[in-house]
Amino acid sequence: MKEYRKLDDSVTMRLNRSNAQFRDRDRLGLVVKGGNPQDESCLYFWKELVGNWKDRTQIVNYCVDLVDRNMEERQKMIDGTDAGLDAEPQVRAKLYSEEVLVSII
Repeated sequence: MKEYRKLDDSVTMRLNRSNAQFRDRDRLGLVVKGGNPQDESCLYFWKELVGNWKDRTQIVNYCVDLVDRNMEERQKMIDGTDAGLDAEPQVRAKLYSEEVLVSII
């Protein structure tokens, strides 16, 4: 997640770099004839950005699923199906902290 956060923080820099890269390609004659370097730069950047969003979505969904499973297990413990009464306050505290985590995500 830290890596994806860094990507978010560097959007402006990455967009400027992409623009410069496609301007250089245009000067070297590597851009499709009739193509606008800014349009190609924008398209390239957009595809990269959407790809990163998809990757991040997969990671966030994995984390949410993991927290949901842990919460279900802890709820079973609170209901008394898997633990004794002595463990209940600790389990309730863990369940609450996971609920807070889910609300943040």
